Amino acid sequence: MWELVLLLLFNYGYMQVRIPPIGFGIPTGELLLVFYLCSFTVLGAIRRLSKQILIIPCLIWWLLGLVRALMGVPKYGVWAIRDATHVIESFYLLVGYVFFAHERSREILLRHYPRVLAIIGVYSLTYPAREALQRISPKIPSPNGVPTAIFFWYMFTPGFVLVAAAAYLLLADRGAIGKLRATVVSGVLVAFTVAIYQTRTVYLQFAGIAVFLFVYSRRNVSRWFAAVLVLICGVAAIQVTGVQIRGRLDQPISFQFMADHVASIVGIESNSAEGAARGSEQRVDWWKDILHRWTATPTTFMFGLGYGFPLIDLITTDGVPVREPHNSVISIAARLGFLGLVAWLWLQALLLLRWRRALAYCNCLSFHRETIFLKVTMVFSIVVLIGGMTEPSFELTFLTIPYYFLWGLVLALEASTRKRYRAALHTAEAESAPFELLQPA
Repeated sequence: MWELVLLLLFNYGYMQVRIPPIGFGIPTGELLLVFYLCSFTVLGAIRRLSKQILIIPCLIWWLLGLVRALMGVPKYGVWAIRDATHVIESFYLLVGYVFFAHERSREILLRHYPRVLAIIGVYSLTYPAREALQRISPKIPSPNGVPTAIFFWYMFTPGFVLVAAAAYLLLADRGAIGKLRATVVSGVLVAFTVAIYQTRTVYLQFAGIAVFLFVYSRRNVSRWFAAVLVLICGVAAIQVTGVQIRGRLDQPISFQFMADHVASIVGIESNSAEGAARGSEQRVDWWKDILHRWTATPTTFMFGLGYGFPLIDLITTDGVPVREPHNSVISIAARLGFLGLVAWLWLQALLLLRWRRALAYCNCLSFHRETIFLKVTMVFSIVVLIGGMTEPSFELTFLTIPYYFLWGLVLALEASTRKRYRAALHTAEAESAPFELLQPA
């Protein structure tokens, strides 16, 4: 639990913490993974999991990824293992599955995760002072030897804040005062994130969460869009008073900038978002080049280009090569080919189906707390998946570990609620209950 909290809160900086701290040490997340995999029978966990979901895509994903990583070691060394962290850390699916099967662990998580989200929301407000905070933060050398602050990076914090804001609405008290308080707090968090962090992906993530709430929590849709009203009022007040407040891109907060920023998503340039628009064009060029190399031969198309080398030709100002093309789906296709991409997409589809079944069981059993947890988990998944379309989400430990761990929890919850549902039917002597009872409310 502490590992998850530190990854979600301090993301990129804490991701660099490893043993030994110099060179290619073993990150704490991987050390914990080894510990957990040694603490239970992996094959037994896989067998239990295979009774719940079709295990074939999991096995293809894991075996192909590990084989391709080992094939890259003779030529590229440890970098082949480092590039394959998405595959390695996806084993947290098993860890979460076993973890949530223990009643005490389940109770601790369900009781404390709202507090973690609240801490993230408060922490996000310190973003304007990030440069001063990074200077006083302890440093650790990255694998490339660049001194890196452990705390105060805020790399994916905007997405986490959206999750916290949506969770606050879902967890709100049923009374009018509680709903109003949740609406205001959620609106302020979202408005602050959009205005100050100035990240284009946030617009897409906000829309994705809105669609989800419309389908699964319709009463919260209007409260979610109240954040837009808070944002409009805040920006209007700033422009009327003439106060200059600048965000991450060093652009003053204004309606014009936000309109230009949204337009830059599709490459439309403007004076205030020119760099963002050019960044979109650059990414498209990367993706075209990678797709060309991936489909160059039948072998690379089916099994990918492998691990150990950067997929793009870009060097940061610190002299560090950028390894991924800011699109996790394209990275998966390029690294593991058509077979790996199909296995991963197949796995995501199976997880979604299990989530729907778990939600249906919880609704039927009136498990309110578990129902909210499932919805918050899906909001988090939506944020990560949308982020993976424009960022290397699944190549970042602080996203991959929580993502697969939470999905392991969902699978375990679906298994336990299914048993309780069947027991309830048996007790009520209603084995012939209509299927409609299992549809999500």
